[in-house]
Amino acid sequence: MPVYDYKCGKCEKEDLNRVEPYENKVLKCKCGGDKTRFFTSMNSFGDLEPYMDQHIGEHPTYIKSKKHRQQVMKENGVVEKLGKNWNTSFV
Repeated sequence: MPVYDYKCGKCEKEDLNRVEPYENKVLKCKCGGDKTRFFTSMNSFGDLEPYMDQHIGEHPTYIKSKKHRQQVMKENGVVEKLGKNWNTSFV
């Protein structure tokens, strides 16, 4: 199942990285408002959780943040590219 981010229209609380079926476009928040799904990509919203990346360089690299990831990619001559039919707008 895909991972989505949701935001409540009433209290504006964000619910990030939620695994939900595609059909669940709107969920209920604890405050009673509707949480609406929105699309995010690593390049546009927030920062990353630290993780070990095995694909950027010759050896696995511990990535600390989005800025650090961009720095490591630049040092290794790696360019991030979206797929041909990817949609980066809000759903």
